[in-house]
Amino acid sequence: QKTAYEIGVRLVGSEMCIRDRYQADGQLNTASATYKKLIAQSPQHPKAHNNYGVNLQSLGKHVQAKQHFQRQLDLSPENSRTLFNLAISLRVLGSTSEARGALKTAIKLDPNLHAATLELADLERTKGNYADAKKLYTQLIDKNIFRGLSDMGLGLIWLAEKDREKAK
Repeated sequence: QKTAYEIGVRLVGSEMCIRDRYQADGQLNTASATYKKLIAQSPQHPKAHNNYGVNLQSLGKHVQAKQHFQRQLDLSPENSRTLFNLAISLRVLGSTSEARGALKTAIKLDPNLHAATLELADLERTKGNYADAKKLYTQLIDKNIFRGLSDMGLGLIWLAEKDREKAK
């Protein structure tokens, strides 16, 4: 039987993620151990730091996740998905301004990364920047993307603004 590391290297090499193999089965710690070994052997691996960061997020280890996302960005600074993932950890850690910057950069690099637009809309809403949040939610609604979540975000804004008629 192959070790987790051997399976992980083979899976990554065939464009599958270790995360998909182990995290889908709820084996987060196995995925973590596999990523550690992969990074130790190949610190320049094109996806390992980002995927390990996502694994760490799943374990609630956002400080460590942030470090791996930043390392991945050192290797590929225009990786919009890594910027998005970094923003999630930054937001959880309370670094709202940095999260906002990472999300805006991710969206600029990939306007079709709609999850980043939704995350930025939610961030702006929770910080009371309703005009910005409305604009972002409306962009998603107009594209019929994340429609339910965007409608809910707008509804929460209208409730906060005490516009109960629109909130219905």
